[in-house]
Amino acid sequence: MQVELAAPSCTLRGHVLAYAGFASRDPAPVRRAELPFGGVAVILALDGGWLIDGEAFGSFAGGLTEVPVMTENVGAAELVQIDLTPLGARALLGVPGRELTGAVVALEDLLGRELPLLVERLALTASWAARFALLDAFVARRVAAATPVGADVARAFARLHETHGALRVDALARELHCSTRHLSRRFGEAVGLPPKAYARLLRFERAAARLRAAPCDLGRVAAECGYADQAHFNRDFRAYTGTTPTALLATTPPPVRDLRSDPSKTVGPPARTVGA
Repeated sequence: MQVELAAPSCTLRGHVLAYAGFASRDPAPVRRAELPFGGVAVILALDGGWLIDGEAFGSFAGGLTEVPVMTENVGAAELVQIDLTPLGARALLGVPGRELTGAVVALEDLLGRELPLLVERLALTASWAARFALLDAFVARRVAAATPVGADVARAFARLHETHGALRVDALARELHCSTRHLSRRFGEAVGLPPKAYARLLRFERAAARLRAAPCDLGRVAAECGYADQAHFNRDFRAYTGTTPTALLATTPPPVRDLRSDPSKTVGPPARTVGA
């Protein structure tokens, strides 16, 4: 499979994590478990289709989830993927995060008549770099027209990412001069998970990425990623993946987002091929 990667323009930092393009001429189906991460994946199918937990989809958006999602390509495939922050997904897709959580939604139900026009333009565009530029402009236009979230939610979201989920929710509420109940309600509506659950997901994502990058002592990773001890880390890992860290690393290839070197801090490099 050919994989092409690109980062968003600087104006979309905080909304788009990265873009990826995939092309495979192999008709043999490939099944894999997509692990939870702290964002929303949007898939634009230029050719082929997908089975998501056994249900057929073309283009779709996958909301925040706390369990693995089984995907399988149907025949040869060509697609563009946008990894969005939950707030970026809210702006692009026009729905609050809670409406996407735990769901896979057909993209036509979210973008309406804009979707077939966008897919056609992407399919007719020859290079991946030009496709990513076209997509970046489309996302930027939608984001600019969206109503921003409240300053309290934006600040809470930023603080959880700054601390990789290590900041306690009661401390975060004190920073924002509000109650934890108020914060949980506002944050959960916009992002899709309450702040405590989202922070837990960020801790897991960071720990899993650390293990993939350089397998090392699990206790050390647990401590560095904000877990009370390795037992807590193992419990969270099993809850999110259904298996142990050692077993997962031995059987599951890393997601494409792990191949990026902090794309949120990179401004619009050209697409590059990372595999075939």
